[in-house]
Amino acid sequence: MPKKFGPFIDFEIVGFRDVQGRFVRATAAVRTARRDEMRKLGRRVVAALQEQAPVRTGRLRKGIRFNTREAGALTTLRVTSEAPYTNLVIRGRGPVFAKNAKALRFEPGPPGSGFIFRKWVGPAKANPFHRRAMAGLGDEPMQTAKRIGQQIERAYSAR
Repeated sequence: MPKKFGPFIDFEIVGFRDVQGRFVRATAAVRTARRDEMRKLGRRVVAALQEQAPVRTGRLRKGIRFNTREAGALTTLRVTSEAPYTNLVIRGRGPVFAKNAKALRFEPGPPGSGFIFRKWVGPAKANPFHRRAMAGLGDEPMQTAKRIGQQIERAYSAR
């Protein structure tokens, strides 16, 4: 049986813990910068959407919100609306007819202002206010991405 010999070459990495600590600090700095920049962008997007949103009762405008989610290296900015009819405002709708009743009942004004009854109502035109809002932002989303990239570069190139 051949005789086993121990390792004949040893490698030693000098300063590995220091480098590892730098990467941990840089990664934390990048995560914080990315989150902060995305939140700033979210606030700006919501403000632009609220500025362009139609106002009848104010519910649509007040219901626009954003949140950020982080999963590893990915940060997602999601804008939502609490008004259930937002999609109908953006895309429009066709005529609506009373099927199971004699008439449709609407409260067109503020709560308590009274109801109106109709057998049918005509179509509603689309109001793509979100497109106007995003066009108004211009290249702000790209500038946010550029700032995040610069912060990543600074964090990992710092000595």
